Amino acid sequence: FTATQPPAVTVLAPASTIVITEMVLNPRSDWNDSAGGNGVPFDHLPGSGAVDAADIWIEVTGATTSTQNWTIRLTVPSGATASVPIGPINVSAQVRVLSGFTGVTLPIVRVEVVDAQGIVRQTLDIPAIEQVLGGANNTSDEALSWSVFGSTTPLLQQFTRRSATPGGFQPF
Repeated sequence: FTATQPPAVTVLAPASTIVITEMVLNPRSDWNDSAGGNGVPFDHLPGSGAVDAADIWIEVTGATTSTQNWTIRLTVPSGATASVPIGPINVSAQVRVLSGFTGVTLPIVRVEVVDAQGIVRQTLDIPAIEQVLGGANNTSDEALSWSVFGSTTPLLQQFTRRSATPGGFQPF
């Protein structure tokens, strides 16, 4: 019998005050209003134009405004990434919809919350989540939304599939 050294574990502060509340990573709607819609991109009324990677969006919420140097980073199978700054979250507005992940292609395999020091505070393994919840097939299930009724496993982090509601956090 030989004693083994347990693996090193890095414990980070909780994903601080940032919570990903909803993600459309495989869009089924023209969320950036490339044609039609009401001319307000990433709101409740999608356009009628082509649906592509420019329609990807992620909604976040937080209890602080100290996130101006934080980013959301998306990774595709090739390892290429695209990041968008979170910026300060207006606590009274409750949510912020992030878009403009320039250069990203579909599918997205990982979503990360990265703090101002470059430390990854949260990682979501999208293929693992979709293995359990399924992929987006149409507009009624194109969003991965945080829900109090979602799975409580660390892998799923309480996400569920449903229709997208940009800017309208609905935990129930």
